[in-house]
Amino acid sequence: MSAVAQQLIRAPIQVHGIEGRYASALYSAAYKQKKLDIVDKDFTAVREVYKTNPKFREFVQDPTLKPASRKAGIQACARKLGVCKEVENFLVLMAENGRLKKLNATMKTFESIMRAHHGELFVEVTTAEPLSKAHEKSLNEALQKFAKPGQKLNISILVNPAILGGLIVNINDRYVDMSIASRIKKYEQAHFLRQSEEEIWAQLWKGHVGWGYHEKGQDLAAHKPQLAPIVNVQLPNRWPRFH
Repeated sequence: MSAVAQQLIRAPIQVHGIEGRYASALYSAAYKQKKLDIVDKDFTAVREVYKTNPKFREFVQDPTLKPASRKAGIQACARKLGVCKEVENFLVLMAENGRLKKLNATMKTFESIMRAHHGELFVEVTTAEPLSKAHEKSLNEALQKFAKPGQKLNISILVNPAILGGLIVNINDRYVDMSIASRIKKYEQAHFLRQSEEEIWAQLWKGHVGWGYHEKGQDLAAHKPQLAPIVNVQLPNRWPRFH
């Protein structure tokens, strides 16, 4: 193990991906310099700007900017916000490495690290409609079992009608999708995989010409000459197979 790796302070929770590496590095540096609270406060301010300022989001996500422009732009933003030198240097580093598009994910990951650092278990629950007080109480009691002794449970409930029903639960790096939308998607995928090759081709041709030649038990290849002129395509000599 390198000397640099040995000097790193490990994050209190396991994190993943590019955003995890950057967030962990910021946590380690701030911890060693005894500036965690300052860095956390300033990084939260940057995240608030990201959420509320469309121009800043466009700048961060713009892939056409040259490296020098990215660096100068993010440095100007950091100084305008008045963030500490550690956060400014971190933002500049992300710009120099071409990682600004990961900024939002990195800020979210750092927020999770800091919550764990403060002994907080953050749980995000998504429902299709607002929960009643009785349901909220039951949910709180169920989620409390995930908290360790002395750990404070912090629950955020989001409403997203697109999930149709059920719940989606995020607990740190764990993710459980119990939504109806997810179940429907799995059912549709399973149903598609159960279809025979001939049934799939029959549906495809029916979509092209408005009605289907295929009848159960017939060989679709026998209809190739009749179908080709209708859909105006040059069919291959052999029907392609699904693998």
